[in-house]
Amino acid sequence: MRLPEFDFYEPPTLQEALPLLTSGNARIIAGGTDLIVALKRRLETPAVILSLHKIKELDYIVQDEGYLKIGAMTTLKKIKTSPTVNRLFPALAQAAREVASPILQGQATIGGNLCLNTRCRYYNQSEFWRQSQQTCYKAGGEKCLVTHKQDCSASFSGDMAPILLAWEADITIAAPEGTKQMSLREFFTYNSKIPNQLAANPKGILTEVRIPLEKKEWSSLYTKARLRGSIDFPLAGAGLAVDLDPSGRLCRGAAIVATGVGPGPLVLEAAGDLVGQEITGELIKSVAQKAAAEIHPVRTGRIGPRYQRARFKTLVIDGLTNLAELED
Repeated sequence: MRLPEFDFYEPPTLQEALPLLTSGNARIIAGGTDLIVALKRRLETPAVILSLHKIKELDYIVQDEGYLKIGAMTTLKKIKTSPTVNRLFPALAQAAREVASPILQGQATIGGNLCLNTRCRYYNQSEFWRQSQQTCYKAGGEKCLVTHKQDCSASFSGDMAPILLAWEADITIAAPEGTKQMSLREFFTYNSKIPNQLAANPKGILTEVRIPLEKKEWSSLYTKARLRGSIDFPLAGAGLAVDLDPSGRLCRGAAIVATGVGPGPLVLEAAGDLVGQEITGELIKSVAQKAAAEIHPVRTGRIGPRYQRARFKTLVIDGLTNLAELED
């Protein structure tokens, strides 16, 4: 499949890149592991492609002002191999290792992974395949071909967002009119058709991810279920983080974040049942049951919602058991 025609810009600095966002139908490309496929499938046909590849100021990992700061153009390979990341936030390196394959990790960036579009078995197909079907709602049709309703049921499948949300990370967005900080919870719209704030208003560039260093004391991990051991997006994924007292049993804070099972990464209320409690096997099972009841997956892929919910429950049980160092 060939790429569509577009004007291509590759500015060397952020200052030179920002004005190009006002040039009409522009699309930003970082690593390109997702966008190039979308272009070939004619899921997107922008007039302008703005590459961030040469903007070296967006490629860094530093400790500063109480945060671990990561430039948006930092590749997942750099994150998973960074001594700083592995020392402070090993679960972030773990999440990076879970994305696609080692080859793609060398190209994909943390900013691009956070800005992933939602996916569906009817939408993420070639133009030739889609011409043989009704047009789905996300592509401009009258209804979703999964639910048959006038909305979109596509699912978010990013692997980096869940653990970052569990740590209450925020991001920096640069735009022609200025720069602003935004929490990741605010960044995601939880709208299948327009998954994040930059998709809703494509006049800015995600430049930095910031993780509060105080969260390094939390026990954390990211875990996912997929059909194959590499390449595949998550059927269900869970970012888990707990703040345990010195005894390792009493929970002082907790977060459970789901991916692959809804229109965005979902921060679940079930984690609140852990706070102030001594973590036991029975409590973990109860919390996992409640967490699984909070998600509402739709069959946007090859696996049904009942299996996704069951796998997510198992991920939460196994993950929390691991973090609390309980026997299985």
